[in-house]
Amino acid sequence: MLSWSPNCGHCFYCLGSRPTLCDTYTEAAGIGALWDGTGRIRTPGGEKIHHFSQVSSFAEHMVVPENGCVPIHPEIPATIAALVGCAVTTGYGAAVNDANVRAGSSVAIWGVGGVGLNALMGAKVRGPAIIIGVDVNPEKEAVAKRFGAIHFVNPREVEDVPAAIRELTEGRGADYTIECSGRPEAIEQAYHSARPGGTVVPVGEARKEETVTFPARLLPDEQKRIVGSYYGGGVPERDFHQILGLYRRGMLDLDALVGETMPLDRINDGFRMLDEGVETRSVVVFD
Repeated sequence: MLSWSPNCGHCFYCLGSRPTLCDTYTEAAGIGALWDGTGRIRTPGGEKIHHFSQVSSFAEHMVVPENGCVPIHPEIPATIAALVGCAVTTGYGAAVNDANVRAGSSVAIWGVGGVGLNALMGAKVRGPAIIIGVDVNPEKEAVAKRFGAIHFVNPREVEDVPAAIRELTEGRGADYTIECSGRPEAIEQAYHSARPGGTVVPVGEARKEETVTFPARLLPDEQKRIVGSYYGGGVPERDFHQILGLYRRGMLDLDALVGETMPLDRINDGFRMLDEGVETRSVVVFD
């Protein structure tokens, strides 16, 4: 499997057990290069092609950092490995590492998509008493409940989302709120839906120009923790094995995430399916 956030192991953040903040990776990824600042691929005409996130997605052949290659058990299907290398680890880790969901707690998750479904499954593994899925698409209710949600809230069908979350959590709000859509209004809902002293985990990537606003008075008074989550917030190469171990024991239904497989020349069909909100993931398969 390939990790799109390999770490150098010796910078300030790696030594501080925060490898997803690795200085070496961050600098290289910012310019679309390998760790030495150079590239290895060009067009037939000699034009430089950037290395996107150290893996150069949708390429048939690629040069990658050695420690971005993670050996896995040969019985793991390639389609499953592809998903664990990105969306699964991101969502699962948001619930397990960054939120650190506890047994018997309450969790609300915004965005029932490629990342949110894995946050649902990650939360479920921890044994919370209540899991709430939040999505504007009414068709996602059945999907959310299939992957672990007990309740479902549609922001287009309720006047006040935080009030609806409080009603489902004995009037307090959720112990953990995990936002996977990247929409500013959803991030604000997640903050206001967490109980005092609760944990808010933003995962979704908003546009660079977008902002969120919280009343300043609430920050000290409510004592909520806001924990940004990037690639699951743990150690990807360690978490890959943990996730695949749970999958092999039947504790994570990753097979249900795989939708249509397709050759590279149908990649635009895959993007169209993504735009349409298809619940499963399209996977490119190379011959």
